[in-house]
Amino acid sequence: MLYRLECRITDKDYYEFNKYHTTDSPDVKKIGLIGKLCVPVMFLIIFIHYIIRGDDWHFLSFALTLFTIVSVIWFFAFNPFSLLFIKLHIRFMKKNGKLPYSDYATLEFFDDYFTETTESTKTEVKYDAVLKVRINEPKAIYIYQNAVLAYIIPFDAFDSSAERDKFIDFIRQKTNK
Repeated sequence: MLYRLECRITDKDYYEFNKYHTTDSPDVKKIGLIGKLCVPVMFLIIFIHYIIRGDDWHFLSFALTLFTIVSVIWFFAFNPFSLLFIKLHIRFMKKNGKLPYSDYATLEFFDDYFTETTESTKTEVKYDAVLKVRINEPKAIYIYQNAVLAYIIPFDAFDSSAERDKFIDFIRQKTNK
């Protein structure tokens, strides 16, 4: 065994992972931009339809004003609403006792694979099955097994920043990510 990490995952850690995955991740920023632009584009199409239909200019100016206001609000409120939805979703899952993570996990890293052991499961992952490794400074390391499943390693699982940096070099070398 090359590394053994004892990880305590909190609701905040899970929220920060989802926040990073939803709003900050370079992989998702383009999708977020599409989400922000879908409402303004839809309103533009409706407005063009009104013009082609020959609607009254008073109605058109009202529609344009309304569509512009709603589009600007949507564009700037998209990320805060996404984050609010994540918080509410975590609260709902916790209330129902079905959180998608374990409070405590042990991660052990070997030459060709790593394992995650929780109170109810043990998972083995080969390094070549890792999709990507992302660093969310100054919070955590995310080792993605697929587009939405990642192993969360909070920075506090390391005794020092030097140990953390050495681990980051190790995991990037093993996964080629």
